[in-house]
Amino acid sequence: MKYTFELALNEESFDNSGNIRPNKILSIFEQAATTHGNMLGVSFENMLKKGLLWVVTRVYYNVCGKANVGQQVKVITWPLAPSRVGYERDYVVSDLEGNPIIKGVSNWALIDSETRKLAAVTQLYNTDNFCEERAVGERVRRIKKFEADAVGSIVPDASMIDLNGHVNNTNYAVFAEKALGGFAGNISAFQIDYHREVMCGQPLSLSALSCSGNALVKGEDAEGALMFCCSVDFS
Repeated sequence: MKYTFELALNEESFDNSGNIRPNKILSIFEQAATTHGNMLGVSFENMLKKGLLWVVTRVYYNVCGKANVGQQVKVITWPLAPSRVGYERDYVVSDLEGNPIIKGVSNWALIDSETRKLAAVTQLYNTDNFCEERAVGERVRRIKKFEADAVGSIVPDASMIDLNGHVNNTNYAVFAEKALGGFAGNISAFQIDYHREVMCGQPLSLSALSCSGNALVKGEDAEGALMFCCSVDFS
């Protein structure tokens, strides 16, 4: 139930503070989940035949090592046993000697492709043999509600839309970076909670709050509904 592959981190993978860009890390997680999901028979195409779509509800990672431009890294991913609240997938990005650089987890749900409402699916994988190991030691909790100052807005275009017809989860990291004017410091942990689907051309107002060692960002639609929120810890 574990899948491993290698990739190189090019110059575009890093920001001016030397962080691996959060959207790059989320892209690596997405690549790992997509490829492994295809191998396990739960691909986008197979789920759509059943009238279902995968959606990410939360993603979190912590930074536990340093990476460099041009470095070859190893990515390992595995799903945990499904629970009544969704599907968890864990990730470790390490150097080729196995020293961890990033440890992360994403939470997924299935929605009905027509109604876009949550779907309850009891049997998904063709196995009961799941790995019990967790990349992140404790369960990641939802970001608590917070008040923040308006810092701008963004209107997603067609380049940000994925196969599900909504803004791809990796782009929310770009929204957070825009709201904060860049990540000024060494990121130690990063989390996004996805509350509602954001569609092409749907305006989002962005708000941000920064304090010592942490920054918070949220995006709301024109009616004030919370669409996503993000937390960034700095070391």
